[in-house]
Amino acid sequence: MISIGIDVTNEYDEKEKMQQMLYAQSKLAMMGEMMGMIIHQYKQPLQHIYMLSQLLAESASEGTISNREVLECTDNINEQVMYLSKTIDDFRDFFKPQQQMYLFSLDKLFLEIKALLKLPFAKQNIMIDVTHEEVSIFGISTELKQVIINLLNNAKDAIIMTRSSSRVVGNIKIKAHVQNANLFITISDNGGGIEPTILEKIFENNFTTKENSGGSGLGLYISKMILEDHFDASISVYNSNDGAIFEIVLPVPIQSL
Repeated sequence: MISIGIDVTNEYDEKEKMQQMLYAQSKLAMMGEMMGMIIHQYKQPLQHIYMLSQLLAESASEGTISNREVLECTDNINEQVMYLSKTIDDFRDFFKPQQQMYLFSLDKLFLEIKALLKLPFAKQNIMIDVTHEEVSIFGISTELKQVIINLLNNAKDAIIMTRSSSRVVGNIKIKAHVQNANLFITISDNGGGIEPTILEKIFENNFTTKENSGGSGLGLYISKMILEDHFDASISVYNSNDGAIFEIVLPVPIQSL
């Protein structure tokens, strides 16, 4: 009996170590994606600052700029700098380690996600629309944020792969509502959907449809693991006429209903 207990404990420890390793690997992959997003979000404001500074320099040398116009330019530059600073804060908060579980606002979570993704998605002509009820969730906000960002990035990739032209607007809709003490979050897109033959495999470890673009197959597997192990939640996927719909179901704390 003792040896069986030891075997079971060792098996549990090994499984826990494997999950932690996969989670860390997924986090590193997402960090790479986030760095790409930072670059995208910095390009336009930096170009704007450069053009304004050039305008100031040329106008000053020619003596064709008024004090009011100087103030307008400097105010505009300050706004761009503040935007860049806030972008860094948003990304830093995303990667800040959080171990303590707590009640956090769904509205605040969605605002933070939109702040991170709005510009890079808009550059791809993809719009994110969010409608939800305000509710509090118990857990670690950055983990749920990681799951939702992963699903949004997958939706973006599906739209880009299937649409005939970048002129075709990509639409991603996030909806959240409370029913029977559960929070239902759906993320739908117009990316054409998932092949029925792979729907059942989509959450398996190392399963990917992006081999040619370096996909590891960890994203959805890790997302499912985070939801089940850390939020006592579930995730499923099905197709609509326009694309895929991912549905997350989380229990809602009684005090937040």
